Amino acid sequence: MSWSSLPPELQIEVCRMLLEPESNSLADVGIPDLMTRPRMLSTCAAVCQGWQEYFEKENFKRLILHQGDVSQFGKILACHQRTSFVRWIWLRIELPTYDCSRCGTPESTDEDVANKYIFTNAVWDLLGILSTWPRNKEIEQERRGLTLELSVHSPSDTDHYCQDLFVRANDTAWSLHTPPPRVYKDEFHRWENGHPTRAVENDALLRVFGHPRGLRFDLRAPSSRRWRRVLPKVGVVKSFTIRRQFFRHFSVAKALVPIIESLNRLVRFEYEPWRGIDTASFKGKDIRDEEHQQLFEVLKSKRSLRFISFFEDVNPTYHRRNQHKRANRTLGQTLARSSRNLECLHAAMGVDAQDFFFAFLPEATKPPRDMRWRNLERLSLYTSHLTLEGQDRLLCSAALAAKVMPNIKIFELWTARPQQPCIFIYGLKKGGKPQISLDSSWGARFSGQAVELWEEKAKLDNTRHKLSVRYWDYDPCGAPSHVVVIEHLVVGKQLLNETSLQQLLNLLQR
Repeated sequence: MSWSSLPPELQIEVCRMLLEPESNSLADVGIPDLMTRPRMLSTCAAVCQGWQEYFEKENFKRLILHQGDVSQFGKILACHQRTSFVRWIWLRIELPTYDCSRCGTPESTDEDVANKYIFTNAVWDLLGILSTWPRNKEIEQERRGLTLELSVHSPSDTDHYCQDLFVRANDTAWSLHTPPPRVYKDEFHRWENGHPTRAVENDALLRVFGHPRGLRFDLRAPSSRRWRRVLPKVGVVKSFTIRRQFFRHFSVAKALVPIIESLNRLVRFEYEPWRGIDTASFKGKDIRDEEHQQLFEVLKSKRSLRFISFFEDVNPTYHRRNQHKRANRTLGQTLARSSRNLECLHAAMGVDAQDFFFAFLPEATKPPRDMRWRNLERLSLYTSHLTLEGQDRLLCSAALAAKVMPNIKIFELWTARPQQPCIFIYGLKKGGKPQISLDSSWGARFSGQAVELWEEKAKLDNTRHKLSVRYWDYDPCGAPSHVVVIEHLVVGKQLLNETSLQQLLNLLQR
């Protein structure tokens, strides 16, 4: 019996079984265990023309590209029908490997030049290819559209002083990868039982993180010169993502800004950078704060942008000098000025909510007339001031700011101070009922002034219901980390990619 003689509903069922390995193991449908799912799906696409059309939609949906794949990628995706299948492209750039003779030292000048050439050629070649893709109405109508993800690392990073990278090195934005068991006992690199036995020297960290100024483009690279040192405009990418997957810093002015400006229809920007490393020679956190301030200023002019998530990650072992350093005030103020066209904003760790509401603090003069967020619907901010001493000042200022957010649906502030977590939420419940809530481990309560100001905000939202007040007290031992608090947020979960959040939760379990 030929395939074409089978009833259509049976054909669909066979293909569905091959596409859903979660419900059916590969062996159950006659596929050898040694064949990986991507390889199996590629084999299926080669069976016949009907199978090719069906399975290529899945094969090209999410793509992981090494810099050596970019040229071939352009040829394979030359067919415009295939470009319409793509939803996610992860450009996973690998820098040259290194051995133990160099793992404890920063990159040399020659290594830095080589890294910039690799980085520049890969990004410019890929954006050059994407600039030729036609716009697709189906993709543009989707919430995320086509996503471009960027990462840079050396395969050797997992073998020396930052061996914790080994666990997550192959995680994708859509699934976790379970690596084979690995014995963490390496006296030379100070690792034992999955943890470093001593603090890692700064020079060894700079080998993995790179200079705090970040990896930048080299306009002398062949790909840059081919485009006359100006990145081509790319209209098919709606989302740009940098996950916490690897430690490498990116230059804002000489890498991220040119990329963002080239993505002329960018709607979402998801950014999970690592805090800079402080050394005796320079203050890495301050340098990264300056870089991110430039980034926020540029994002202000990006009219198509509607969604920003910003999460600055910290590793206690690597950031021992600045693990608890206060957020940069100017950074929060710049983000406030740059977010007035957004619909969703989520920021944590590198930005404090009190700095974001600087124009509405009691000591501030009358807020500027242009300090309004007309489109903002969802807001989630971290703060270190949601405490017994500082919460009233913060919540009153936040209420004044909320009055100039006419479309706000969820307004969320949170803190994860040791054993003192607290979450504040203002939102419209079912039926348009407004509510403010405080969830804390220390019995947080609203002051009369704070309730009054939030009642005024509720009236501006034209609700016919009275503002309700809700409290919830819980055991502080149930939230030993900011990661656990994030799980309890309403919209703050959008602060991190799902895989990134799961990676952090897995750290708590180890």
